[in-house]
Amino acid sequence: MEVSIGQFKGHSYYHSPGVRENCHDVKQKQDDRLRNKAINQIAEDLVLRGIVQVGDILIPAPQHSGNAEYTKDIANIISEKTGAIVADVIKCVPHRSLYEQKDMGEKPTLNLYRDGDLPNGRRYFFVDNVISTGLTFRQANQLCRFQLKPLVYAIDETRSPELGIESNPSLTQEKCSQIIRRRR
Repeated sequence: MEVSIGQFKGHSYYHSPGVRENCHDVKQKQDDRLRNKAINQIAEDLVLRGIVQVGDILIPAPQHSGNAEYTKDIANIISEKTGAIVADVIKCVPHRSLYEQKDMGEKPTLNLYRDGDLPNGRRYFFVDNVISTGLTFRQANQLCRFQLKPLVYAIDETRSPELGIESNPSLTQEKCSQIIRRRR
């Protein structure tokens, strides 16, 4: 099931078969085969959308360790297949994952910074496996002079990246759409 919220387009995190599992598998480090399979499936999906072209710049999202890890692997595969350029120029201060912060009752905080110049390119894409609140994308986009377009595999449609709807996996796509319409 495809989801579109504003400029964000991707698979439904909760309602598309296998998507949530792929998003989790890229993060785990116990089974390299499973991790690499998920990375390749996500990259292939993003390539098949036909959005990325030669001359585009791919900026991988940093993980909570501070550096882009699996998102850089995804971006490298997309680059090999499309001729786009990977620019690993967004980093963050290492922190607990945003999920862990929220789970502990804290307001999620993230401190991104640029580590290098943006290369010249046609278009700039921010590569991430899943987007829920849009916090990472918004901060990265600000650091990149608001030139980024999101290139995400999945969207947690129980939250709105633009409107900040709180997470609730039991919400259906229809209920989410109703909430979004009411907030507009």
